[in-house]
Amino acid sequence: PMAGADECRGLRFPIRRAEVARVVALALFVAVLWCNVYDRTSLANWSTPVVYSGDGWSTLAGIKAYRDGEVTPFVFQRVASLNAPFSANWNDYPSNEKLFPYCVGIVARVIGLIPAFNLAFLMASVLAAVAFYIVCRILRRQWMFAFMGAVMFGFSHYMSARLSVSHLGLDYYWHIPFCLLVTWWCLDSRDLPIGSSRWWAAAAVGAVTGLQAIYYAFLFWQFLGFALIAQALRRNRSKAMSVVSIAGISLAC
Repeated sequence: PMAGADECRGLRFPIRRAEVARVVALALFVAVLWCNVYDRTSLANWSTPVVYSGDGWSTLAGIKAYRDGEVTPFVFQRVASLNAPFSANWNDYPSNEKLFPYCVGIVARVIGLIPAFNLAFLMASVLAAVAFYIVCRILRRQWMFAFMGAVMFGFSHYMSARLSVSHLGLDYYWHIPFCLLVTWWCLDSRDLPIGSSRWWAAAAVGAVTGLQAIYYAFLFWQFLGFALIAQALRRNRSKAMSVVSIAGISLAC
Protein backbone atom coordinates (compact mmCIF):
# COMPACT_ATOMS: atom_id res chain seq x y z
CA PRO A 1 0.00 0.00 0.00
CA MET A 2 0.99 3.59 -0.55
CA ALA A 3 2.55 5.28 2.45
CA GLY A 4 0.70 8.10 4.17
CA ALA A 5 2.02 11.66 4.10
CA ASP A 6 3.20 11.44 7.70
CA GLU A 7 5.49 8.55 6.77
CA CYS A 8 7.24 10.63 4.14
CA ARG A 9 8.37 13.44 6.37
CA GLY A 10 11.15 12.04 8.49
CA LEU A 11 14.42 10.20 8.29
CA ARG A 12 13.11 7.22 10.22
CA PHE A 13 14.67 4.67 7.96
CA PRO A 14 15.48 1.51 9.97
CA ILE A 15 18.82 0.03 8.94
CA ARG A 16 18.43 -3.74 9.14
CA ARG A 17 20.65 -6.54 7.93
CA ALA A 18 18.09 -7.52 5.32
CA GLU A 19 17.99 -3.94 4.01
CA VAL A 20 21.78 -3.73 3.82
CA ALA A 21 21.83 -7.08 2.01
CA ARG A 22 19.32 -5.78 -0.52
CA VAL A 23 21.38 -2.67 -1.19
CA VAL A 24 24.52 -4.76 -1.67
CA ALA A 25 22.61 -7.15 -3.93
CA LEU A 26 21.27 -4.23 -5.95
CA ALA A 27 24.75 -2.75 -6.41
CA LEU A 28 26.19 -6.11 -7.50
CA PHE A 29 23.29 -6.79 -9.85
CA VAL A 30 23.63 -3.40 -11.53
CA ALA A 31 27.41 -3.79 -11.79
CA VAL A 32 27.16 -7.24 -13.41
CA LEU A 33 24.41 -6.08 -15.74
CA TRP A 34 26.43 -3.01 -16.74
CA CYS A 35 29.49 -5.11 -17.54
CA ASN A 36 27.38 -7.33 -19.79
CA VAL A 37 25.58 -4.46 -21.50
CA TYR A 38 28.83 -2.65 -22.32
CA ASP A 39 30.88 -5.81 -22.91
CA ARG A 40 33.29 -5.24 -20.06
CA THR A 41 33.52 -8.87 -18.97
CA SER A 42 37.28 -9.33 -19.44
CA LEU A 43 40.43 -7.50 -18.39
CA ALA A 44 41.26 -6.90 -22.04
CA ASN A 45 37.98 -5.10 -22.62
CA TRP A 46 38.44 -3.05 -19.45
CA SER A 47 41.67 -1.69 -20.97
CA THR A 48 39.71 -0.01 -23.78
CA PRO A 49 37.43 2.99 -23.19
CA VAL A 50 33.67 2.65 -23.54
CA VAL A 51 33.69 5.85 -25.64
CA TYR A 52 36.15 6.67 -28.42
CA SER A 53 34.68 9.88 -29.78
CA GLY A 54 32.94 13.12 -28.89
CA ASP A 55 33.76 14.54 -25.49
CA GLY A 56 35.44 11.27 -24.54
CA TRP A 57 38.80 12.67 -25.60
CA SER A 58 38.53 15.79 -23.48
CA THR A 59 37.23 13.77 -20.53
CA LEU A 60 40.18 11.39 -20.76
CA ALA A 61 42.59 14.31 -21.14
CA GLY A 62 41.19 15.95 -18.02
CA ILE A 63 41.40 12.76 -15.97
CA LYS A 64 44.97 12.19 -17.19
CA ALA A 65 46.00 15.71 -16.20
CA TYR A 66 44.61 15.17 -12.71
CA ARG A 67 46.21 11.74 -12.53
CA ASP A 68 49.65 13.13 -13.44
CA GLY A 69 49.29 16.02 -11.00
CA GLU A 70 49.57 18.65 -13.73
CA VAL A 71 46.37 20.32 -12.52
CA THR A 72 44.48 20.36 -9.25
CA PRO A 73 41.00 21.62 -8.39
CA PHE A 74 40.32 25.28 -7.53
CA VAL A 75 43.57 26.69 -8.91
CA PHE A 76 44.64 28.03 -12.30
CA GLN A 77 44.99 25.11 -14.69
CA ARG A 78 47.93 24.91 -17.07
CA VAL A 79 48.95 21.59 -18.59
CA ALA A 80 52.65 21.51 -19.47
CA SER A 81 52.42 18.31 -21.54
CA LEU A 82 49.98 19.88 -24.05
CA ASN A 83 50.15 22.75 -26.55
CA ALA A 84 53.92 22.44 -27.03
CA PRO A 85 56.22 24.32 -26.83
CA PHE A 86 54.12 26.20 -24.29
CA SER A 87 51.57 24.94 -21.77
CA ALA A 88 47.88 24.51 -22.46
CA ASN A 89 45.68 27.05 -20.70
CA TRP A 90 42.50 25.45 -19.37
CA ASN A 91 41.19 28.59 -17.67
CA ASP A 92 39.15 29.86 -20.61
CA TYR A 93 35.78 28.66 -19.32
CA PRO A 94 34.38 28.26 -15.81
CA SER A 95 33.38 24.88 -14.47
CA ASN A 96 32.25 23.71 -11.06
CA GLU A 97 32.88 20.05 -11.98
CA LYS A 98 36.49 19.78 -10.88
CA LEU A 99 36.38 17.56 -7.83
CA PHE A 100 34.85 14.70 -9.79
CA PRO A 101 37.53 14.26 -12.49
CA TYR A 102 40.14 14.83 -9.78
CA CYS A 103 38.76 11.85 -7.82
CA VAL A 104 38.74 9.72 -10.98
CA GLY A 105 42.33 10.82 -11.60
CA ILE A 106 43.32 9.64 -8.13
CA VAL A 107 41.79 6.23 -8.88
CA ALA A 108 43.62 6.22 -12.23
CA ARG A 109 46.93 6.41 -10.37
CA VAL A 110 46.12 3.00 -8.91
CA ILE A 111 44.32 1.07 -11.67
CA GLY A 112 45.25 3.01 -14.80
CA LEU A 113 43.62 5.70 -16.90
CA ILE A 114 41.24 3.63 -19.07
CA PRO A 115 40.02 1.28 -16.31
CA ALA A 116 39.34 4.29 -14.08
CA PHE A 117 37.44 5.95 -16.93
CA ASN A 118 35.27 2.86 -17.40
CA LEU A 119 34.82 2.38 -13.66
CA ALA A 120 33.52 5.95 -13.37
CA PHE A 121 30.74 5.15 -15.83
CA LEU A 122 29.95 1.90 -14.02
CA MET A 123 29.69 3.70 -10.69
CA ALA A 124 27.30 6.24 -12.22
CA SER A 125 24.73 3.48 -12.79
CA VAL A 126 25.38 1.83 -9.44
CA LEU A 127 25.03 5.06 -7.46
CA ALA A 128 21.87 6.07 -9.34
CA ALA A 129 20.23 2.74 -8.58
CA VAL A 130 21.26 2.67 -4.91
CA ALA A 131 20.15 6.25 -4.30
CA PHE A 132 16.77 5.61 -5.93
CA TYR A 133 16.26 2.52 -3.78
CA ILE A 134 17.21 4.29 -0.54
CA VAL A 135 14.83 7.18 -1.17
CA CYS A 136 12.00 4.80 -2.02
CA ARG A 137 12.58 2.93 1.22
CA ILE A 138 12.69 6.18 3.20
CA LEU A 139 9.26 6.87 1.72
CA ARG A 140 8.19 3.39 2.89
CA ARG A 141 7.69 1.89 -0.56
CA GLN A 142 7.80 -1.88 -0.87
CA TRP A 143 11.33 -3.10 -1.41
CA MET A 144 10.51 -5.21 -4.49
CA PHE A 145 9.07 -2.24 -6.37
CA ALA A 146 11.89 -0.03 -5.12
CA PHE A 147 14.44 -2.58 -6.38
CA MET A 148 12.85 -2.79 -9.82
CA GLY A 149 12.53 0.98 -10.12
CA ALA A 150 16.14 1.42 -9.02
CA VAL A 151 17.43 -0.84 -11.79
CA MET A 152 15.42 1.11 -14.38
CA PHE A 153 16.66 4.42 -12.98
CA GLY A 154 20.26 3.21 -13.11
CA PHE A 155 19.86 2.17 -16.77
CA SER A 156 17.67 4.99 -18.00
CA HIS A 157 17.76 6.07 -21.64
CA TYR A 158 19.22 9.35 -20.43
CA MET A 159 22.14 7.48 -18.84
CA SER A 160 22.98 5.57 -22.01
CA ALA A 161 22.56 8.67 -24.19
CA ARG A 162 24.97 10.69 -22.07
CA LEU A 163 27.44 7.82 -21.88
CA SER A 164 27.48 7.53 -25.68
CA VAL A 165 28.91 11.05 -25.92
CA SER A 166 31.00 10.76 -22.74
CA HIS A 167 29.18 13.36 -20.67
CA LEU A 168 30.55 11.75 -17.55
CA GLY A 169 29.49 14.52 -15.17
CA LEU A 170 25.89 14.42 -16.43
CA ASP A 171 25.72 10.66 -15.96
CA TYR A 172 26.13 11.29 -12.24
CA TYR A 173 22.50 12.18 -11.62
CA TRP A 174 22.30 9.83 -8.62
CA HIS A 175 21.54 12.68 -6.21
CA ILE A 176 18.31 13.72 -7.97
CA PRO A 177 16.11 11.34 -5.90
CA PHE A 178 17.55 12.94 -2.76
CA CYS A 179 16.89 16.39 -4.23
CA LEU A 180 13.24 15.44 -4.74
CA LEU A 181 13.04 14.11 -1.18
CA VAL A 182 14.46 17.38 0.19
CA THR A 183 12.02 19.30 -2.01
CA TRP A 184 9.18 17.34 -0.41
CA TRP A 185 10.47 18.21 3.05
CA CYS A 186 10.71 21.88 2.11
CA LEU A 187 7.19 21.93 0.63
CA ASP A 188 5.75 20.15 3.65
CA SER A 189 3.80 22.21 6.16
CA ARG A 190 5.74 20.79 9.10
CA ASP A 191 8.75 22.64 10.46
CA LEU A 192 12.30 21.89 9.37
CA PRO A 193 14.34 23.42 12.20
CA ILE A 194 17.85 24.53 11.35
CA GLY A 195 20.22 22.13 13.08
CA SER A 196 17.80 19.19 13.14
CA SER A 197 18.77 15.84 11.64
CA ARG A 198 16.55 16.37 8.61
CA TRP A 199 17.97 19.84 8.06
CA TRP A 200 21.55 18.51 8.15
CA ALA A 201 20.58 15.78 5.69
CA ALA A 202 18.98 18.37 3.41
CA ALA A 203 22.03 20.62 3.72
CA ALA A 204 24.29 17.71 2.74
CA VAL A 205 22.15 17.06 -0.33
CA GLY A 206 22.36 20.74 -1.20
CA ALA A 207 26.14 20.74 -0.84
CA VAL A 208 26.55 17.65 -3.03
CA THR A 209 24.23 19.14 -5.64
CA GLY A 210 26.21 22.37 -5.70
CA LEU A 211 29.44 20.48 -6.35
CA GLN A 212 28.13 18.51 -9.32
CA ALA A 213 26.64 19.30 -12.73
CA ILE A 214 25.21 22.81 -12.75
CA TYR A 215 22.12 21.72 -14.71
CA TYR A 216 20.91 19.63 -11.80
CA ALA A 217 21.75 22.38 -9.35
CA PHE A 218 19.58 24.87 -11.28
CA LEU A 219 16.74 22.35 -11.23
CA PHE A 220 17.10 21.90 -7.47
CA TRP A 221 17.19 25.65 -6.83
CA GLN A 222 13.99 26.12 -8.84
CA PHE A 223 12.25 23.48 -6.74
CA LEU A 224 13.46 25.18 -3.58
CA GLY A 225 12.15 28.46 -4.97
CA PHE A 226 8.67 26.94 -5.31
CA ALA A 227 8.98 25.61 -1.74
CA LEU A 228 9.94 29.09 -0.52
CA ILE A 229 6.85 30.55 -2.22
CA ALA A 230 4.69 27.88 -0.56
CA GLN A 231 6.06 28.69 2.89
CA ALA A 232 5.66 32.41 2.26
CA LEU A 233 1.99 31.86 1.41
CA ARG A 234 1.64 29.88 4.64
CA ARG A 235 3.47 32.68 6.48
CA ASN A 236 5.79 30.08 7.96
CA ARG A 237 8.84 32.27 8.49
CA SER A 238 10.98 29.67 10.27
CA LYS A 239 10.42 27.07 7.54
CA ALA A 240 11.14 29.69 4.87
CA MET A 241 14.47 30.47 6.54
CA SER A 242 15.33 26.77 6.55
CA VAL A 243 14.63 26.59 2.81
CA VAL A 244 16.76 29.68 2.20
CA SER A 245 19.63 28.21 4.24
CA ILE A 246 19.59 24.96 2.25
CA ALA A 247 19.54 26.85 -1.03
CA GLY A 248 22.34 29.12 0.21
CA ILE A 249 24.58 26.19 1.12
CA SER A 250 24.01 24.61 -2.28
CA LEU A 251 24.66 27.89 -4.10
CA ALA A 252 27.83 28.53 -2.08
CA CYS A 253 29.19 25.09 -2.98
